[in-house]
Amino acid sequence: MFSSLKNKIAPDNPMRLFYHKIKAILACFLYACPSRDLVVIGITGTNGKTTTANLISQILDADKKKNCLISTTKLKVGEKVQENLSKMTSPSPFFIQKLLHRAKQEECRYAVVEVSSHAISQHRIWGINFDLLVFTNISHDHLDYHGSFSAYRKAKGEIFRGLLFFERKEGVKKIAVLNREDKKFDFFNSFPADEKITFGIRKGEVQAKDIELASKLSTFSLKIPNQKINIKLPLPGIFNIKNALAAAATAMKLNIPLEKIKSSLEKTNAETTPGRMEFLEMGQKFTCLIDFAHTPEALEEVLLSIRKTLHGGKIWLVFGCTGNRDQSKR
Repeated sequence: MFSSLKNKIAPDNPMRLFYHKIKAILACFLYACPSRDLVVIGITGTNGKTTTANLISQILDADKKKNCLISTTKLKVGEKVQENLSKMTSPSPFFIQKLLHRAKQEECRYAVVEVSSHAISQHRIWGINFDLLVFTNISHDHLDYHGSFSAYRKAKGEIFRGLLFFERKEGVKKIAVLNREDKKFDFFNSFPADEKITFGIRKGEVQAKDIELASKLSTFSLKIPNQKINIKLPLPGIFNIKNALAAAATAMKLNIPLEKIKSSLEKTNAETTPGRMEFLEMGQKFTCLIDFAHTPEALEEVLLSIRKTLHGGKIWLVFGCTGNRDQSKR
């Protein structure tokens, strides 16, 4: 009966959103608001959230900063890692708060949390006190839920709008890490923060120079004001360089040395970013890879990367779609 009633109420109905908020408030207080004792890093955007979140967590590990990770592909508390079987970017508020509570109990100092537009709209992240927010990019996605690109952008912006209003922790600033080259940069940059840092291939305080792309490797110089360091990133594609720049900019704001950032990025492998430009080697006579790209822009970038680095031959693309979510993308 409840399920039948639920299906008749629109996802953005005020009553339904109120129900989501009540759940989130209960979850937060049930687990004693654990984010008050963690430095929380939120990553939002259309593409690149999962790779960026995993790279940030890996860099924190390299600098011996014990952390918790909530991402689409995996969940981690300290050294304990498990697959995210729900495959949801932002699970239910009870699940999220329980994991943050566990992280607090196990004396993690940092939490890296992927944040979807659904989670923002449905208050799943209510009560999480974010300290550093990363904006990767924004493009066509979830219009079935939000109704328009403008509404989708507004939902993403809400978390940045509230950055200075999240509860403060002693000695921790409220920081925004922004993609300087995204077309909607000005919108996200309009929200205030204690500090901001920007990244991009050609624009931003953190840039990539001298780029060389190969089928399984991206070589570039990570350039920051007054310093440059060479990086061999074991991930293909310009988009993965952008993800690495976002992670590097975040790490810099957490006072992690550049050498630690370099060594961590260069240790990236399929376990770091499962299902993201992941090569399958099963003795076949052709190259086979899996990627999560599911938006027009992401799919275009993947195909362009393949064409540039895997020279010649045909590209066969198999993609799937289920249910009725955002059919316009197909």
